[in-house]
Amino acid sequence: MINNGLFKVAKKLLIAVLLTGVLASLFMLQQETAAATPCVATTYKQGSKGTCVKRMQQIINASGAAKVTANGKFTSKTTSAVKAFQKKQKLSESGVVDASTWKALCTVKGAVPARIAVGCSVSAADKVVDLNVMTYNVLGSTAANSQILPWKVRKSGVLETIRTSGADIIGLQETHKTDKQVEALSKVDSKKYKVTAIGSSSNTYKNLILYNKETLTLKEKGTIKLLSAGKCGATTCKVRHANWAIFQHKASEKEIFFINTHLPSEDAGARAKVAQNLVKEINKRKGNRFVIVTGDFNSVGLTAAYPVGIMASAGFVDSGTLTTNKINAAYDSSNQFTDYEKEKKSGKHIDKIFLSKANSSASKWSLLLNTITVKDKKWPSSDHWPVQADVRFSY
Repeated sequence: MINNGLFKVAKKLLIAVLLTGVLASLFMLQQETAAATPCVATTYKQGSKGTCVKRMQQIINASGAAKVTANGKFTSKTTSAVKAFQKKQKLSESGVVDASTWKALCTVKGAVPARIAVGCSVSAADKVVDLNVMTYNVLGSTAANSQILPWKVRKSGVLETIRTSGADIIGLQETHKTDKQVEALSKVDSKKYKVTAIGSSSNTYKNLILYNKETLTLKEKGTIKLLSAGKCGATTCKVRHANWAIFQHKASEKEIFFINTHLPSEDAGARAKVAQNLVKEINKRKGNRFVIVTGDFNSVGLTAAYPVGIMASAGFVDSGTLTTNKINAAYDSSNQFTDYEKEKKSGKHIDKIFLSKANSSASKWSLLLNTITVKDKKWPSSDHWPVQADVRFSY
């Protein structure tokens, strides 16, 4: 016989469970409907909150009309920012983000990810990652050629070249701890640049990566050994490393895999081996990211037996081949401290900026003929000229 009291309790519990399920389903439906509704189709005002509000705040910041913390909370400060934007756009200064305000927000330049997220129509021309990239073998302070012009003489010229370059990201090769060379380069412009991936290309050389903290955010970093020290061909090779980093491009929110290295000068076979290992390591880590490779490749050969050919076969393109807008391309990138005015101009460029081939382009490529004056004579600041390129990835 069923206990009447227990029956009533069970009945109440069953009803409670059913109601909970119904309410949960309604909540999920509401969430799905809200998610499916574009932000631009909804009106927001003081008291509103959420992702749409955060993205709207980001767009207002990009417009230059006002600055507000993009935290997803529509406070009185956001209302003031909206009014400032509306005033700039000659709209009614209501402080409410309505259809007309959304329409104006969608015309703002920049903040592309935010505009896409809220439901604005964005042209293909806006979906780009623009970067200025430099590769620069600065010549180690203990290298043989450094005896021609010591680091203490060249230091100001090298640092000034970096400071005035306007580069977003720089791969430096052959920096050395002696004479505080690494220290000086790491602190070249602390307000603009940060340094990462201080790994060695030999037991004392470092391949620094400098990046502009205003345009890029560091996500990950590391060092990879590409060649062990030992016999290679008829000679002996030094250990070779590559330093890598994953950056997020702030304007587009896209990620870039950047890697910087220095191939051996001692043996052609060793260079090819390092290039092959470099490609393998890039493929392990790049994912779906755009890729930039900088370095002193010590080679100009284009066939598959040479580093440049190996990189091309693997789907990477030399940025210098992507544009006809070339500055000082007639010079060799390795100048060997020859007389600036009399340098042989054969157009051989062993210093490279490679890009992942898909959806990449370059609008400008330059050899920077940075010089210093010593005893009334112009000298290069290093035995390599810096190579710089304005590159673009489309997505």
